[in-house]
Amino acid sequence: MSFDDSVFINCPFDRKYKRLLHPLIFCCLYLGLEPKLSLLYDSGKSRLKNIIDLLKSCKYSIHDLSRMTSSKPHEFARFNMPFELGVDIGIKSYPGDELASKKCLVIDTEKYRYRISLSDLSGGDIASYGKRNQPEKLIKAVRDWLTNTKNPTQPAASEIFSEYVEFVADLQLQLMNFGYTRNDISNLTDSEYINYCKNWISARG
Repeated sequence: MSFDDSVFINCPFDRKYKRLLHPLIFCCLYLGLEPKLSLLYDSGKSRLKNIIDLLKSCKYSIHDLSRMTSSKPHEFARFNMPFELGVDIGIKSYPGDELASKKCLVIDTEKYRYRISLSDLSGGDIASYGKRNQPEKLIKAVRDWLTNTKNPTQPAASEIFSEYVEFVADLQLQLMNFGYTRNDISNLTDSEYINYCKNWISARG
């Protein structure tokens, strides 16, 4: 995929976040973007160099800041996501028309929560998907953003979510027929998941 059709996804990669990451990946693919996740690429490079190279190869990027606060006593907040957002904003200021055309979407569970710890972003348009981590709201946020930045004639958010639900059901049936257990299915690698998404969407035409 070219620069114009690639999207960098900056988010947590733990098991808990998968219920959001999977519909996010599906939505990007459904709307014609190739998702790039740092954990899928060369582990021989330094992580920061890898991230910078990926950000420079993507016109679009999505940054989820929901883990900036700790959720239990003695737990540290996660600052990788806001750090990568800062790197992306810096790259956008590089000389050259291509990098200057980069677009980013910042998302969180609450629209203005970032102001407490990232006040420099004040005035930016942050999208929220709710404290209950609702995939349908996340899909709508991404779809609406791409309507403004990529193509004004996107499918309705409700259609994309409905297609995602059908894909999940089809994939589970397909893999169980192949002998996968429910545990196997829930532990698919992100590369496998992306491949299944692509094949399903392609077959839908």
